[in-house]
Amino acid sequence: MENLNILLIDDEKDIRRVADLSLSRLGGHRVTAVSSGEEGIRTAVDIKPDIILLDVMMPVMDGVQVFRVLKNSNTTKDIPIVFMTAKVQQAEKAEYIDMGAIGVIDKPFNPMELHRQVADLLKAA
Repeated sequence: MENLNILLIDDEKDIRRVADLSLSRLGGHRVTAVSSGEEGIRTAVDIKPDIILLDVMMPVMDGVQVFRVLKNSNTTKDIPIVFMTAKVQQAEKAEYIDMGAIGVIDKPFNPMELHRQVADLLKAA
């Protein structure tokens, strides 16, 4: 799957930069990267991405809070969301899937594989 419109919501600048490079250069996708949950919600409404990659641990509004807002909005409820997290416990991953996420990508992720992981999750959704 190429030419996806991807929204990346992550408070860490280095993660945004590396993920953007992987997804755009290796995957051929258009990436919009934002640094906060609030900005992510506004951007999701504005651009209606094909998929959202959402960090779990962010200040002010964490990924779970952002997820709930997006899934409770008629404008964004159908956008597939993948959590990205350093919290790699199986119970937490299962909780995110039970909430309605299409997948969980562990941090640190392999930049050479990220674009393939995203494509595989979308195909399976």
